[in-house]
Amino acid sequence: MKIKKEDARYVLPNAVESQLVASANFREWRQIIGLRGKAQAQWEIRKLAIEILKILRKHAPTVFEDFEIDEDKETIKEV
Repeated sequence: MKIKKEDARYVLPNAVESQLVASANFREWRQIIGLRGKAQAQWEIRKLAIEILKILRKHAPTVFEDFEIDEDKETIKEV
């Protein structure tokens, strides 16, 4: 149909699941997790930040050991 991929998303209904690929260095991931894990962030992005933190802790535990996940409040805080 010769529609650009970035324009095709307007045809899809809201709340359609999509997959993303992201790359960043540890400093950037710490920044993202620190900001997006706070209670002020939207709930969906907080859940994503928590999942990212869990994955990164498996691969580089010492780099992310100062972040604490509060499962009840679904937030992250830096200790």
